[in-house]
Amino acid sequence: MLLHIDPFLVKGTAWVPASKSLSHRYLICAALAKNVSGISNVIECDDIAATRSCLDNLGKEKDFFL
Repeated sequence: MLLHIDPFLVKGTAWVPASKSLSHRYLICAALAKNVSGISNVIECDDIAATRSCLDNLGKEKDFFL
């Protein structure tokens, strides 16, 4: 069986409970995205600050609006 899936643009909003693990993932996914990413509900702590610093040092820190 052959399956063909055409590329498409995904848009929308999702609300998930805040967690440190998800906050790391939000930042990393937003850094990998091609456009500006709007993220909210990110926990602020030393671990998250370290993730932001790592992304910045890798040249991946972009414009986020929180």
